[in-house]
Amino acid sequence: MMITDEELGRVVRQAWINWANEQTNPKPSWLVGWEGLSRADQEADIKIGRAVAELVRLRCMQEVAHVRDTHRTSRCDDGCVLIMRALSALGNFTP
Repeated sequence: MMITDEELGRVVRQAWINWANEQTNPKPSWLVGWEGLSRADQEADIKIGRAVAELVRLRCMQEVAHVRDTHRTSRCDDGCVLIMRALSALGNFTP
C-alpha cells in the first residue's frame, strides 16, 4: 500500500503544529490544520513530506544493501526482501 501525497502533507502539517504549540506566542496561522490550509500551502507541505520520505527511503535502502552485502545468508536475503517491499510503500519520489 502506497503512502499518499496527502498523508505525507498531513504528517508535515502536524509536525509544524506540534512545533508551533511549543512556542511562547504562536501565530494563529501556524495552528491551522490541514483542512484549513490553502491548496498552495498543502502543496508546500506535500513537497516537504516527499523530500523527507525520499531521504528515509534512500538511507534505508543503503543500509539494507550494506547488510545484504556484509551478511550473505538466505535468512538475511529474505529479511532484506521484506524490508525492500515495505520501503516501496514510500514510492519513488524525487524532491
